[in-house]
Amino acid sequence: AYHGHADSVMGMSAEKNGQLATQPISPGTPQGAVDDLWVLPYDEPESLEFIRNNGASIAAVFVEPVQSRNPGLQPREFLHDLRKLTTDTGSLLVFDEMITGFRTCPGGAQEFFGVRADLATYGKVLGGGMPIGVVAGKANLMDPLDGGAWQYGDNSYPEVNRIVFGGTFCQHPLAMTASLATLRYLKEKGPGLQEELNDKTAKLAGELNNWFDEEEVPIKIVWFGSLFRFDFSTNLELLFYHMNLRGIFVWEWRNCFLSTAHTDEDIARIVQVVKESVLAMREGGFIPPKPGGDKAVGGNNTAGTRTASGNYPLNSAQQQLATLAEISPEGSRAYHVSAQLSISGTIDKKALSEAVDRVVERHEALRSVIRGVDRQEVLPPTPGLLQSTDLSGEKNIEETLPDWLRRYAGSPMDLEKGPLFTAHLIKTDPGKHRLILKGHHIIMDGLSMNL
Repeated sequence: AYHGHADSVMGMSAEKNGQLATQPISPGTPQGAVDDLWVLPYDEPESLEFIRNNGASIAAVFVEPVQSRNPGLQPREFLHDLRKLTTDTGSLLVFDEMITGFRTCPGGAQEFFGVRADLATYGKVLGGGMPIGVVAGKANLMDPLDGGAWQYGDNSYPEVNRIVFGGTFCQHPLAMTASLATLRYLKEKGPGLQEELNDKTAKLAGELNNWFDEEEVPIKIVWFGSLFRFDFSTNLELLFYHMNLRGIFVWEWRNCFLSTAHTDEDIARIVQVVKESVLAMREGGFIPPKPGGDKAVGGNNTAGTRTASGNYPLNSAQQQLATLAEISPEGSRAYHVSAQLSISGTIDKKALSEAVDRVVERHEALRSVIRGVDRQEVLPPTPGLLQSTDLSGEKNIEETLPDWLRRYAGSPMDLEKGPLFTAHLIKTDPGKHRLILKGHHIIMDGLSMNL
């Protein structure tokens, strides 16, 4: 929950000798850079307790008041407790408002939550979209940046010792001009600007959330001010590609914003595109049918409701694997499920072959093939599935067998032609065999193979 990359914040929680510690989050960041950093969970009582117990060692506490990736979490009570606690311990409280900025009200999150931070950071919102970084805070903390308050034409001068301070965004004339214009615009419009925009966002979210509830779609919009995100209870990333196809772009990190440039017509179009995209995904089987219609049954990699023709609709997990097979046969091979059994003694090949056939006859999934990316067809039982290979005459079985197994494991499985489950018996020595079973994850999983 921070913005701006520097080695000193590139750490994640770890445990060392039973104590909270920090380790680099990325190669290239030295351990020494994060030794003065602790990373604590947000909005958790134990974090407050840790700060209380270690306050003498804590220079500053950084928080993103409303995390841009989790706008539904708006911990007013936690922030008030944190402000009191850091005041008691003498630690600085820093608000990261690079994203939330002035979206909720003219005073940002500090005004919204009624909490005054010691320092706050702002970003592109303040620059009207121009690249800019802004730090605001109490005078005693800001004066070392520029020497304090002074002006030309009198005897005043920068009385405070300055620290080294610079950066790519600092004092760029175009960004400075844009931010000044933005501040003047915000001041001229007053709180009504944010109130109107936030109201539009709330109405957009409310309309879609009501529709999601009516359709029993596992999607919810969470928002803070004019920032909103689509919250999924399952993997529905495909939604954004459908929206893009219909002319609505969603940023790759999935944060969405309404701005003063969006008209009521724009918002209505967004709502329409979301509904169209969801219905298209439902038609494709990526979202369960609406209650009252045909419902799929079963869990991951199981077939849905059987039709009279012997076809099954693919569920969402199967559809993803079918799509992958069309895009990348190599990627599809990664979803081969296999097992190998070592057997000693005399093999009754006829009985083993009949046993394999009985299993495949009993389980429709094992004799299914895939039609396109939305249907699964069950084929009639075909005897003689078990194949056999005799390697017992090989002089160097230690090399021959692994090579054979690699070729067998890597051989592609045609989802449309099948079979998607195979069995192969290898004779390695007199009285020693390997039974190799292989299936595609689109019709079975590891538990199925174990059974």
